[in-house]
Amino acid sequence: MKKTIKIFFLTLLVFCGVILKRDNVLAEDFYVGFGQGGDGSGISCETAKPYEFFNDNSNCGTGDGKISSGDTVFLCDDTGEFTETLVTPYSCNGFTIKSALGETPLFDVALGNALNFPNIGKSNIVIDGLTFSGWEDGKSAIYFVDAVGPIEIKNSKFTKSDAEIASYAVNFYIEDGAGGAVGNVDIHDNEFFLNSKVEGIRMGIFTSSTMARVHDVNVHHNKFSNVDKAFRFFMSTEAQSWVPAQGLRPYNIKFDDNEVHTSNAAAVGTAAGITEISGTSSVSRNIITDCGSPDQIRVNCLQLHWVDGVDIVDNVINGVDTATCDGDGIILDWTISNDAYISTNNNVLRNRISNANALCGGRCISIFKGSGNLVANNFCNGTSADGLKIGSNEGAGNIFYNNTVTDVVNCFSLSDGDNIGVPESIWKNNICSQATGYGFKVINNSIVPTESHNLFYDIGLNDIVLDGSDLIHDPKLFPDGTLESDSPAIDAGTDVGFLYSGNAPDIGAFEYTSENESCSDNIQNQDETGIDCGGVCEACVVPITYGLSNFISAITNWLGIGNETSDVNSDGVVNTRDLGVVMSNWGN
Repeated sequence: MKKTIKIFFLTLLVFCGVILKRDNVLAEDFYVGFGQGGDGSGISCETAKPYEFFNDNSNCGTGDGKISSGDTVFLCDDTGEFTETLVTPYSCNGFTIKSALGETPLFDVALGNALNFPNIGKSNIVIDGLTFSGWEDGKSAIYFVDAVGPIEIKNSKFTKSDAEIASYAVNFYIEDGAGGAVGNVDIHDNEFFLNSKVEGIRMGIFTSSTMARVHDVNVHHNKFSNVDKAFRFFMSTEAQSWVPAQGLRPYNIKFDDNEVHTSNAAAVGTAAGITEISGTSSVSRNIITDCGSPDQIRVNCLQLHWVDGVDIVDNVINGVDTATCDGDGIILDWTISNDAYISTNNNVLRNRISNANALCGGRCISIFKGSGNLVANNFCNGTSADGLKIGSNEGAGNIFYNNTVTDVVNCFSLSDGDNIGVPESIWKNNICSQATGYGFKVINNSIVPTESHNLFYDIGLNDIVLDGSDLIHDPKLFPDGTLESDSPAIDAGTDVGFLYSGNAPDIGAFEYTSENESCSDNIQNQDETGIDCGGVCEACVVPITYGLSNFISAITNWLGIGNETSDVNSDGVVNTRDLGVVMSNWGN
């Protein structure tokens, strides 16, 4: 019996070894150059297979020497730049394509896309560490048609400075969705150094198919410079009516932790909308500078059409310019085809926006068509028109809490805003400072907002009668919008459900804290009773005043070692220095 069991387990181990070995064979590495290297066996860059090997569908599939799921294709630079398109055959799927260690293969393709995935249903593709310097105008560096995902694009560099017509670095073309919805796309740690005709990442919907939907896209930790747009959803004319009517907005979309420096148009545009279903959609923690230019029309930096349940938080935006009446740092908008579809239930929080300009009116944050949105704890500094604005009559119930607006024409503007009825907009705990026009500007029959506990300083006029809780004082702001320690805004707000310190919430975007105050800053602050002492610090040392009575006790046993009374300076020694202390503190 024992012998039979032993034979069984030996047989099982041999069988498992065969399986494991077969799996290892299947996970092959292929080295590919533009031209053939050495004997072309593809086992190293010195023996690289030519690019035609990659493009040949007969080299895809199962078996030794064929590209299949789990394989890695290493690109080499030994035989020069890739000047022809690499086209992934329809049978190839589930592989990684990346630069070989120590190699910097370069794509500089005159005609067509540089790296082409033209067949539907591509999934489990990883693109890692590639460099693209050229591709045909109107084409793309990386091009997917109806990919299913997962798709990962990382550590790659895109440079194209000679485009004369619209072109794209990364382009997802969603045509008939035959392969299923496009999802699980992760694009991160890439660099896009382009020109004003080239978009960084585009996802275009060109169909009325219910399968043509985008979900779970994560664009993060990328750097964009001198682009037309950094990230955009595009819809064809047909899709513009179909997508809203069928409710096929992209969902669970994230554009987080990116840098965008100089975009010809919007840094982020969502013509197809964004919503959330099973996860969270966000545009957060991005650093964005210089959107648009004085000769470009209708530029808004974060152009968010038809978004619902999206967190737009902790972005820093500096510089928006346009030749028309736009120029918003952030705008919550309707679809580009039907104003029945508006932006709802979004959180616009803790953004810092400055220098929003336009020929006839830049704004920091605008709700053009939207309802139930929360705009809170934002700092707006410097616009050619409004700080915060509601600009349409299709929405209601937008909430503005704890924002700080400085150096604008009008701080808070309602133009056709929320005038369809209750609930009206609510404004509490906001600071308006240095407005050459209005604090509140309410025009075109807009409903007067509900407001209280706001602070106004150095403004022209107000279109509303202020609440008795409002303040008219210098808020005493630092340049970054934070409150000075003696600001009248401290503890002057009302509780709106946010965390606060002190006796009551502060007015403005930033709750005052004493983080910069300490027990060693040589300033009497906090609750100190003296400079850097008392209160939360160590107790203040009060010098002893000496007279005849305590002088006699001090000189008694003057030379006694360790006599605490005589050792008045507490240095462990009784000597003439102690006498000097006594004399310098002598009182009558």
